[in-house]
Amino acid sequence: METRISGTEELPAARTLEQQQLLQAVWDAFTASSEWPTFGWVDRKLDKQGLDVVAAISQLPEDMLRGFPDPSRPVPSDDSVIPSSP
Repeated sequence: METRISGTEELPAARTLEQQQLLQAVWDAFTASSEWPTFGWVDRKLDKQGLDVVAAISQLPEDMLRGFPDPSRPVPSDDSVIPSSP
């Protein structure tokens, strides 16, 4: 059974099974520890299932990687300049 939350119809969705597995692994790790998993952890976990994480990530829609645009918080062209949280 699929649950729909009002107002989320415009949210991007995974387009392939590999993308869904990637997103599910990240979500499962986050909900278990309240911390985002590292790329290495996700890569090792999904490599055991035969999934190429780099390929899956490269095919994700941009909105799924960066979120919806927020004019008050422009995304830098180089991720290395994103300031760390205080």
